[in-house]
Amino acid sequence: MMKLLIVDDERVPREGMVTLIPWADYGIQVMDTAADGLDALAKIERETPDIVLTDIKMPQMDGIELLKTLHRERPEIDSLIISGYDEFEYAQKAINYGAKGYILKPLDPTELLNAVLSIVQQRKCGAAGQDPKSDVDTYLRNLIYACYTPEQLEEATDSFAAIRGYWFRIIIMQLENIRDALQEQPGSLYRSLMACVEQYRQENEALHIVEKSPNHMIFVLADPEKQAVTDQTKTLLETMVAQMQQARYTEFVIGVSGYCATIDQLAEKYLGTLRIVNMKYIYGSGRAYYVGKDYALSGLESKPASMTKQLVEATFRHELDAVDQLMTERYRAFHKDKTCLSDVQQFARNLLHALVEQAGEMDLNMEDVYRDSKSIIFSICTSNSRREIMARLTEFMKAVSRYMQQYRGGSAEQVCRNVKDYIRTHYDNPGMSTRTIAEAFHFNPNYLSSVFSVTCHTTVTNFINAIRMEQACVFLKASDMKINQIAERVGFVHPTYFCTVFKREIGVSPTDYRTVKRA
Repeated sequence: MMKLLIVDDERVPREGMVTLIPWADYGIQVMDTAADGLDALAKIERETPDIVLTDIKMPQMDGIELLKTLHRERPEIDSLIISGYDEFEYAQKAINYGAKGYILKPLDPTELLNAVLSIVQQRKCGAAGQDPKSDVDTYLRNLIYACYTPEQLEEATDSFAAIRGYWFRIIIMQLENIRDALQEQPGSLYRSLMACVEQYRQENEALHIVEKSPNHMIFVLADPEKQAVTDQTKTLLETMVAQMQQARYTEFVIGVSGYCATIDQLAEKYLGTLRIVNMKYIYGSGRAYYVGKDYALSGLESKPASMTKQLVEATFRHELDAVDQLMTERYRAFHKDKTCLSDVQQFARNLLHALVEQAGEMDLNMEDVYRDSKSIIFSICTSNSRREIMARLTEFMKAVSRYMQQYRGGSAEQVCRNVKDYIRTHYDNPGMSTRTIAEAFHFNPNYLSSVFSVTCHTTVTNFINAIRMEQACVFLKASDMKINQIAERVGFVHPTYFCTVFKREIGVSPTDYRTVKRA
């Protein structure tokens, strides 16, 4: 078992981290707890943990000093930090001292478990003599999550050129009440499911496990033959569903992407699969949803269908008066035409379907707006009162609109302007990627990538390179800096790669450009 040491000066959170998660069911032993950094070092002297999970602000010795000491004296120990939103600068320092990640307060047991399991997986790769950075699963994960910088992307793509001609398919599986399962049950469901999938992978090289989070598992099937991917999809789904049925567990949902003939489209396919998973709010759990399959209910007359579009647009444009007016008109029409209850319920389902679909396009999970959104949507669709259905629908749209205005404000054009300004300001950061930019704006990387590509007609990576080349040209014309110094100033780690990109984008080498411009 992997040994875990938990360090926190507050007794209740410290003990909660021990008891909240059935660690032993995931192959992890909580060897001890400590109240501060000095206490932790003393216990590490007696017994060496594999992983240290520490808070930042503590008396005697804080988390940063603890990690600094471990980084210098015990580099074999992996670490994670617990950080508040106002402690991000400390979190950055912790990363510099070797921390593998940070978990924000208030603690979510699912996120905590997932972070620790990620380190466990990395250590297992290392023990097997496998570099996790060169692992195909990790490569696919970095593509899906847009983790690569432009330079890293080209290098990684060259390293995994052998799979570029493959067919791909993404499968997302979510266990919906995993938090309750972690708190109230021994966790055997998730453990047995992953054991089943791991066994399947041993027998089928096409399967890659990209994400193992209990409430968000990502699998990628990759094979030179499209039919083989089709067959593997069917078999894998049957295997997982059988495991759920055996445990009599129905609170799961599976999303299946379309086929992908090029690895460059994986991030886009992943985003589409996330959207289709949201159909659980309309049609329920315990089933698989396929991207591209029509799940629409039988249509109403053209006027309500047109009004549905108007209502969705008004909701996401924050036009609450328009929402009120349109819903009042629709209710009066239903009343005048003596529309039967089932048709009003169907109108509600169609409208909710369209709202959820648009929310997915904008990277909004309905659980961000309502903690138990599925129950709320179900109550709307099954109400026996026309007036109540329309009133609840109106309030639902207003709640979504207010949330978007407060936390996700700004049009796609404004988002892109902000991102462009950010890139122009931080172009010299060699670690800048779609993912780091998305984190700065609190967006999903795939959502940001999609919005930027559609609105700006180029990718985030291409825009980063364009700005860097623009600045490089300024330095080449106006300074006597060496090429390697300019490469570093505009965010490149390797001068050779800088020269390659410069010649590709500008048409000549940096040296030739400087010579021509100064002639």
